[in-house]
Amino acid sequence: MRFILTEIEKLAQPTDNQRLSPRVWYSRAGAFLIMQRTWLPSGHSARIHPNFHTKGSNVPAFTYQWTNQCRLNMLEDEGNPLSISAGNNFSRRNVEPGDFVYVIGTWQGPVYLIGRMRVRRIWQRGEWEAHHAATNLWAGDEIIEGVEGTPMRMEFPIPPSVLRLLRFVGPKGEENELAMTPEGTLDDPQCIRSVRRLTTASAELLDGLLR
Repeated sequence: MRFILTEIEKLAQPTDNQRLSPRVWYSRAGAFLIMQRTWLPSGHSARIHPNFHTKGSNVPAFTYQWTNQCRLNMLEDEGNPLSISAGNNFSRRNVEPGDFVYVIGTWQGPVYLIGRMRVRRIWQRGEWEAHHAATNLWAGDEIIEGVEGTPMRMEFPIPPSVLRLLRFVGPKGEENELAMTPEGTLDDPQCIRSVRRLTTASAELLDGLLR
């Protein structure tokens, strides 16, 4: 135990005369702990999350939209914990192990909250396919492997009153809301396309719907 604590303390020492941010420190410390009990093949580059979480902490959270075809592909798994998704923009949008991803979808008006998971690994597609059997996953350059997944619900609509309160973080740190029609639907369904970062308060709103 003392050995592990000593090794974690070493991680706090800056390597380039720069203080490590808390997020980077915890990421390194968590990776060390995982390595005490997880073996990865030589040369493996999947990023790993140690599966710990403190409620109320300012953990980055993102929405990711499944197309309706993606949603239909997963119908047979409804009720199972959300634990995987394919896509192209996770790394580009700065999604990292430890972050939360809320999978949503829209079809003919309503916006569905399918579930939430915490990112454990982000795989390149080729890596994933080399280590896993074929799945019903759709196309995408990256695969998110998640933990702490909530049961998937394919037809659970987010109430318009909640949609109106959601705020997303823009590229310059500004907060943006969803454009809504008077009837409570999205003015343009493309506004939730791909990966978008949620404010902390907005993530908590969605959490309230998952309890």
